[in-house]
Amino acid sequence: MAALICALRPVCRGGTVQTQPSREAELSIPLDRGITQLPSAGAAPAGHSVTLAACAVFWKRHPGQTPPGSTPSRARLAAGLRRAGRALAARALAMLAGCQSAGSGGAGGMWAAAPLPLLLLLLLGLLLLLLLLLPPLARLCRRGAARLEPAGRAVLITGCDSGFGHLLALRLHRLGFTVFAGCLCPGGDGARRLQREAGGAGRLRVLRLDVTRARDVRAAKELVLSQLPERGFWGLVNNAGISTFGETGWLPMETYEKFADVNLLGSIRTTLAFLPLLRKYKGRIVFMSSIIAYFTLGNGIYSMTKAAIEKFCDALRLEMKKFGVQVCIIQPGNYARSTKIQPPLSAEEIWSELSEEEKAVYNKEYVQERADFFNSILSEGSTNGNEVVDAMVDALTSPAPKARYMVAKLKEKALVFVCALFPTVVMDAVLSYALSKVKLA
Repeated sequence: MAALICALRPVCRGGTVQTQPSREAELSIPLDRGITQLPSAGAAPAGHSVTLAACAVFWKRHPGQTPPGSTPSRARLAAGLRRAGRALAARALAMLAGCQSAGSGGAGGMWAAAPLPLLLLLLLGLLLLLLLLLPPLARLCRRGAARLEPAGRAVLITGCDSGFGHLLALRLHRLGFTVFAGCLCPGGDGARRLQREAGGAGRLRVLRLDVTRARDVRAAKELVLSQLPERGFWGLVNNAGISTFGETGWLPMETYEKFADVNLLGSIRTTLAFLPLLRKYKGRIVFMSSIIAYFTLGNGIYSMTKAAIEKFCDALRLEMKKFGVQVCIIQPGNYARSTKIQPPLSAEEIWSELSEEEKAVYNKEYVQERADFFNSILSEGSTNGNEVVDAMVDALTSPAPKARYMVAKLKEKALVFVCALFPTVVMDAVLSYALSKVKLA
């Protein structure tokens, strides 16, 4: 505000803009009068003043035009306004230069003397404003671009027996894609239901695909190549995954190996197999991650694999840019009730699988409390899996897809925000408070 006043002081008098040096005659128009009361060319001296408000009203009503009466005096008016703008810019630059001189007077001294917490708060406010403005600006930029034409393009999806993969296969089929739906059990209820819901159309093909078996991945690639539509292979969706609950010492090494093989190495295995096709047709790769990649609440084994797949995607996304291949990550929140990835837990089952060393440390009451706590989280999960499917479809069809799609509740996004921007000790305090009701006897 100080800079604005200082900038306008040489050219403003009593709420008017001086369009000529002050030695010339001046005709002032109060700020409460409209543009229609601008003086005529003959009524005003060679040099006169008009209000900024009057000019603003005229230009708002008549964009691209100049004020009425295109006489030399009106031209001088426009020139005066331009000089006012240049003066304002000069004052602003002078103030910025003053800010860089520590201990100097004026605006620079004021900012140099400002307390550090105030400056940090201002910086944080600007960052938050930028984060709020970027998504709508990005959507505005993408709005004018044409959407992808699905017809004649093939997409392979893993994990279509149930959950997000099942819903996505049906959605893409309805949009017109040729869908290869990989199922762990192609003769199971989920696969048969998928074929029924698709109406038996030839554009949806169910195939056996266990992502932990290289033989299944090779067979899937051969099938895709033999039935590739005219526009080629467009997308790979690495959706298959498994989840469980348990503290670190409760799970045997075999469980860790299985989770790494399905959630991490399985996605890498299918990606490497189909990468040549994706480079050839400049397609898309979509990975299913989770907000659990940022923090964990009793399911560290699942969180570990999702954090690893995120880093794999970060490297792959940068490497594929030169080929025109786009890589996207989907980060759902708690959608346990809309998928079968994590059924409710039984404390008895957990206790029976603990080693003797773990049983000597824990007790059945503690295990029961932990199971109840985790089951309560599962019961709060969203049942609307189509919210996640919407993000997956956008990643495959948008002319400018996002690198990450976080589909979560506000409180889940707040946890991710705290984890990403605050020190680890803050996040540990938040999660410890959430677990404070579960104590070891």
